[in-house]
Amino acid sequence: MSGVPAVGERRRIRRQQEAEAVAGVSGHQLMDYTRGIARWVRLSGEPDERAAFDYVEGLLRGLGLGTRLIEHDAFISLPGAARMEVTAPVRESLTCITHAFAAPTGSDGIAGEVVYVGEGGPEEYARTDVRGKIALVEGLGIGGKVRRGEERGAIAQVFIHGEYTHETSVSPLWGAPTPETIHLLPKTPSFSINRDAGARIKELAKAGSVRVRAWGEVTTGWRKIPLLTGDLPGEVEPDRFVLLSSHLDSWHYGAMDNGSANATMLEALRVLAGRPRRRGLRIAFWSGHSHGRFAGSSWYADHHWFDLFHHCVAHVNSDSTGGRGATVLEEAPVMAELRGLAAELIRAIAGQELCGKRIGRFADQSFVGVGLPSIFGTFSEQDAADPETRRGLSFFDHAQGRAAGLGWWWHTPEDTLDKVEEALLIRDTQVYVGAIFRLVNEPILPLDYAATAGEIRERLTYYQRAARGRFDLSAEIAAATALEQQAVRLAGLLADEAGDDPRRARLLNDTLVRLGRLLVPVGYTLTGPFGQDLGMALAAVPGLAQAEPLGTMDAGAAEARVLSTALRRHANRVRFALEEAARSIEAVL
Repeated sequence: MSGVPAVGERRRIRRQQEAEAVAGVSGHQLMDYTRGIARWVRLSGEPDERAAFDYVEGLLRGLGLGTRLIEHDAFISLPGAARMEVTAPVRESLTCITHAFAAPTGSDGIAGEVVYVGEGGPEEYARTDVRGKIALVEGLGIGGKVRRGEERGAIAQVFIHGEYTHETSVSPLWGAPTPETIHLLPKTPSFSINRDAGARIKELAKAGSVRVRAWGEVTTGWRKIPLLTGDLPGEVEPDRFVLLSSHLDSWHYGAMDNGSANATMLEALRVLAGRPRRRGLRIAFWSGHSHGRFAGSSWYADHHWFDLFHHCVAHVNSDSTGGRGATVLEEAPVMAELRGLAAELIRAIAGQELCGKRIGRFADQSFVGVGLPSIFGTFSEQDAADPETRRGLSFFDHAQGRAAGLGWWWHTPEDTLDKVEEALLIRDTQVYVGAIFRLVNEPILPLDYAATAGEIRERLTYYQRAARGRFDLSAEIAAATALEQQAVRLAGLLADEAGDDPRRARLLNDTLVRLGRLLVPVGYTLTGPFGQDLGMALAAVPGLAQAEPLGTMDAGAAEARVLSTALRRHANRVRFALEEAARSIEAVL
């Protein structure tokens, strides 16, 4: 038809509209939103946090969204006062903090000999007897480290940070406990001290035994926390939406973590609200991120699973944007199927080449079991070469690549408005606006499952080598290779597809959504679609990661046979997903 623009012209028009949206990001508005949110210390379930939720809901309504603000049950832990004293060989006080989900000490405190275990790895614990003692550990207190110390018999653990101590949670759970996981909650107290206090204890230890007594108050239990959502409906595909989320709770005033990221969401919404939308945009603010181990987003995944499964096309997470000196974008987290989109936007807007890192067990990534492709999370980071970075956590000294965390003020009282850099917040928000615009408006979803299949194939090949002949993954590798070839053919079709025919566009997008539902769970979960894995690092295709230890075992040993049984079941799950994905592509081709 002569009145209908050609394919290339329609694409050019969309890119122009996207550029206008990106250019519309306002630094003044971003800082105003951040300032408004960072007025409150937003502890999960506390009145000041609810005031922040009410404030944000008012902003959403002012932008024309229908909103829903609810309260739901969550298992929350809030650390209270803590103190520590060296009792031998000298008497002196040390400044410390305790952690969410650590066991409280009671009024008598906890006392014992301190034993240094380095970074608290399995080998270091194997060399050191910590039974009945207090373990002194380098780095951030996290659930896996605490559990390891408890299993070795430590009665408490003290973690050494950088110049500042950083609030954290030491539970390995993700979201609320279940009958299968409640026993994993920490049973011992834990504390953090800064680098100078840690050096003092190690100095005293050179002369002999060091003993300390520490007190820590922690309140843990069920309480109501808020959850806020708002919707901008789609116009062409009203039954589908992109989920844009971030946590609104904070440690202290949390201007960067997560006030600036909340502002990124609000500003993206402001610049997109008055523009045409093919699909809907759902915006969600969680509580319970820091104090409940992602309690809000995991509750939402549990209670809105079917809505997400049937209607959500992607998850965009916003966390800690625009931090002062956060110049590194090249290691932004992204799933393989969205890496191409992220790389294009980061190159165009920030002039950096994305190498990326896998989406991990962080930043409210509660939807991998549902099968949602996901982009971003903790976003821009400090440069490891920046001297100011060295004021931060001790593990910054071991940074891989350029990125080295979120600033020395992260999770401290120093996370105030002066730690947000307006120019960098504009840059980060522009990348988010570009990503959201594409996911909402492209006639064919910008998802590259050839990249996903290739990532899975590479990981399976690695596990095959690691198993050293004790387990055979050749059928799974063949399935991944076949899927990758099919996905390359599909990508070629999508590159030429304008989405003119609504029924054809629907068929292609149905296929892309189906691929995510099949491939994301096997690539990112152990428990599958309906559970939540623990909040600890998982390898790619985690169900087959035990091929590595199997490769070091006697093939005839009972332990190896038990492990092989579990691996076979996981391999069947992976192969099924790969073959079903290939069949889905074949049907549309």
